[in-house]
Amino acid sequence: MVHACAGLFCRNVERVERVERREGELIATVVPERGELKSGLTRTTWQADDDDATSVTYQAEFVPDFWVPSLIGRRYAVRALKKSTLELFGNVEKRARDR
Repeated sequence: MVHACAGLFCRNVERVERVERREGELIATVVPERGELKSGLTRTTWQADDDDATSVTYQAEFVPDFWVPSLIGRRYAVRALKKSTLELFGNVEKRARDR
């Protein structure tokens, strides 16, 4: 479940994905019949850096299966998704540092 807001429009979006693990990456494909997205694909890769850190790259494309108000439009919806994704990875990084 992802909570996304754009202006006054907020929504909890159920996102169900089939995840495939490969060396150094995760590929997640949306399962449309089980969530609220028509389609989508995410690719997460990671690589160790020289300074004892890990570099993470996250790419995502989603097509919602619900109405998005025209005043909000694609630009605000994309910004809201990006913000929620950055918060997710920020929380992961915080927990990793706390260990």
